[in-house]
Amino acid sequence: MAKCPTVNGQPYVDTSCLLVMKSAFTHMIAWVLYGQDVAAEMDQHVWAYMMQAGARLGFLDQATVSYRTRHAVHYRLIGETPPVDAVERLDLHGERYH
Repeated sequence: MAKCPTVNGQPYVDTSCLLVMKSAFTHMIAWVLYGQDVAAEMDQHVWAYMMQAGARLGFLDQATVSYRTRHAVHYRLIGETPPVDAVERLDLHGERYH
């Protein structure tokens, strides 16, 4: 399992890696109301909102979640050849796809 170099907790975290406890549920409404088409941007906005709202946050600077990615850049970052059906994108946060 490789650690993602773009997820550093300050200012970015991938929300698929969050463990959300009951006390923070009220901060998650923004995340669940938006569609998949803006998911990469919402990751950053939700994390920033939670920090600004004073939610109790912790960050573990090591790989803790493993999942298959569809983005070619993730394979290249760890020195692997992307699968033929991998998606190409112009940045690491997924805001601009080819």
